[in-house]
Amino acid sequence: MNDIEQQLLAYFREQNPLDADDINLGTRFKEDLDYNSLDLVDMRAQMLIVFGIHIEIEKLADLKRIKDLARYIQEIRL
Repeated sequence: MNDIEQQLLAYFREQNPLDADDINLGTRFKEDLDYNSLDLVDMRAQMLIVFGIHIEIEKLADLKRIKDLARYIQEIRL
């Protein structure tokens, strides 16, 4: 597991009421974390603060799981 994945897991485990063991890279935003569109927009803002990256609003629909977000952040940082 790389640094970005570890940081994301720590962030989502801290922000969600689920048991930390239930949140992993395969965790889905809508189905598992019960995120709605406002939660996704808030997550987008937090990613700007935490990682300094801007996620296009249109891209949010493609990010289904924590691992998708990690991959996106890694691609942006290249």
